[in-house]
Amino acid sequence: PTRGRVRLDELVLSTLTAASIARRGIGRVFQHPELVADLTVHDNLMIACHGSLQYGLGSELLRLPNVRRQERMAAAKVADILARLGLADSAETNVRSLPYGHRKLVDLGRALLMDIRFLLLDEPIAGLNDSEISRLREILLGLRKEFGLGLLVVEHNMPFVSRLCDRLVVLDLGKLI
Repeated sequence: PTRGRVRLDELVLSTLTAASIARRGIGRVFQHPELVADLTVHDNLMIACHGSLQYGLGSELLRLPNVRRQERMAAAKVADILARLGLADSAETNVRSLPYGHRKLVDLGRALLMDIRFLLLDEPIAGLNDSEISRLREILLGLRKEFGLGLLVVEHNMPFVSRLCDRLVVLDLGKLI
């Protein structure tokens, strides 16, 4: 920012690195999904679990029991997210061959796997058809209700936003309307 501060509760975010912000439970979903196209849906989601695994390279090379246990736990979290997002049947599908709307859900899944409490979404429905927009809205509302997940949504589609958000702030060229 050129001036001011970005805060969540008492935490000033504007001075922190992206990695530090993520460790504090804040996730983000970009307008265009940032996925590894040559990997499966499952593998893209497992990548998101990497930061929470608590073992070193030596343990991994030796495939010690702790490594296997943590990987099973991560795989169970991935399976839960796949089911929540309606992507279980696509788990072994290469991301490159998924429809765009499914790719956006995979991107959302990666954010959710990072144990977030607050999610930033940049134009989440860009490029989606009406049924995909409705599905995404229901998923986000369910996550808010079940987990108390906070959402900050940058979006131009007012019907989508008004059915999703409790509070709206409208900006025009950086000025509050």
